[in-house]
Amino acid sequence: MLQVTYENFLDLKYFASSVFYPLEGFMNYEEYKKVIYEMQLLNGEIWT
Repeated sequence: MLQVTYENFLDLKYFASSVFYPLEGFMNYEEYKKVIYEMQLLNGEIWT
């Protein structure tokens, strides 16, 4: 059985209900760096 924390559960719930739009899942390191340094996702959308 997979165990997740309550925080992880909420993250998944928010992804499913588009609260984190335009994200569709967790960021990888490359996307994280682009957001930190350029405030953009890899697809070019602005992230603030």
